[in-house]
Amino acid sequence: MVSPFAQRIDRILKSGLTPILRRYRFVKSGPVYRAKKADVVWLVDVQKSRWNDEREAQFTINGGVYITGVVAVYCRSAEPAKPKIEDCCLSVRIGQLLEEGIDKWWRVTASDEPEDVVDAEIGVDVRDRVERVLLPFLHRFGNSVEVAQFLEGPIDSTTSFVSPQSLAQRHAYASLIHLRLGNTARAYSEIEEAVREAEGTPIDEVIKRLRAHVLST
Repeated sequence: MVSPFAQRIDRILKSGLTPILRRYRFVKSGPVYRAKKADVVWLVDVQKSRWNDEREAQFTINGGVYITGVVAVYCRSAEPAKPKIEDCCLSVRIGQLLEEGIDKWWRVTASDEPEDVVDAEIGVDVRDRVERVLLPFLHRFGNSVEVAQFLEGPIDSTTSFVSPQSLAQRHAYASLIHLRLGNTARAYSEIEEAVREAEGTPIDEVIKRLRAHVLST
């Protein structure tokens, strides 16, 4: 049985989020909206709190960019038929894009009164924030070349909140993107940079294994 909170959140998304995303050709499947753009897929993911109970429920929104042959190769897993946020080579929480730079969770409670007014207000706020900060972020990455350029860049206060936050992992992802595009020289250069950044870290062996894959392809 679907909980009342789940139904309320679905109604909030249907009225507040779905119409704006439909303009950009996003298609909803479960908690994830996906839109194909050139050789990338944009994701808008609705994440519900694990602590939701019969008194209240919270949800937040994540954005991501998926490219075939990147995260799956890095993790040695199968390519997903319907990518999720964890399959993305770039992802961000909507709160990190806001001026405050802190997590943003919307909350519905059993004591909300009147319920329909509260839900309408939440829907408007969700739509406003997605349109104002999340969609512009995704628009920066219309193809895999733009993703690779971002991953190759330095990590500073304007980019540190975007996952992956490890320089080694970013360079490894960039290498796999260039390999996919046939840019072998750039792929080799980026994987060597990843090896240097990963030395002595917990992902050292992962990057070395990936280097062998890149150089043998």
